[in-house]
Amino acid sequence: MTKNYSVIIAAAGKGKRINSPIPKPYILIKKYPIIIQTLKHFDRIKEIERIIIVTHKDWVNYCNGLLKKYLPESKTDKKYYVIKGGKERQDSVNEGLKLVNTKFVFVHDAVRPFIDSSLILNLIKSSKKYDAVIPVIPSINTLKEIKSGFVCKHLSRDRIYEVQTPQLFRVDILKSAYKKAYLDKFYATDDSALVERLGIKVKAIEGIKNNIKITNPQDLLYAKVMLKAKSLVGLDVIDSLDSNRKTDNGMDSRFRGNDKQAKQKLKRKK
Repeated sequence: MTKNYSVIIAAAGKGKRINSPIPKPYILIKKYPIIIQTLKHFDRIKEIERIIIVTHKDWVNYCNGLLKKYLPESKTDKKYYVIKGGKERQDSVNEGLKLVNTKFVFVHDAVRPFIDSSLILNLIKSSKKYDAVIPVIPSINTLKEIKSGFVCKHLSRDRIYEVQTPQLFRVDILKSAYKKAYLDKFYATDDSALVERLGIKVKAIEGIKNNIKITNPQDLLYAKVMLKAKSLVGLDVIDSLDSNRKTDNGMDSRFRGNDKQAKQKLKRKK
């Protein structure tokens, strides 16, 4: 099989908003760093050739150590690269692009561990027809545009969506978008915004409601609750986030042996 896909993991944030002494991607949840829980989903996708992690310069060695511990070369067919990031997220992704040699590239936030294989595979399927694809979910809140402290416009919720990652692009297009952005001195927090500036249509597909970006302490608490709920039904902390690797009996082979334990936990809860 030709592996036409690479992944850039944006992991250079310092975690100031979460008031953590270590960057958010390396915070432990249920004994595993967030970034490892994120990487596991991409590691099992056979169409992916390489995964590039862009992190803060002070944490490059630490990240390499995590890969050796949780994703050693003997247990993965992916090529992993860990490089230092730039000043802004856009600068970091641009550094990652320099190592991409495939036709398509995913760009994903390291602190979105609640993705699953179905979303990744749906993006890959869409890339057969579209050059840029992003996952979105409908906005559930009433939205207003505010100017100088006053409402100036009501935004129709029917046309407003929240954008998630991973986002998938044809590599030559994303590189062109980045080149134009730097020429124009334009910065965005979202890669699809850069592609849109080229006049290219970006396809939107259904995202995942729980695919949150862990940004503040409340998000971290939510993530812990989510993982605890997963463990109560007997699923491995990391692998439970992805229900798509199944055997003939409908369960991932790595979950075997947890059935009895799960039933006991649920019985005690009752």
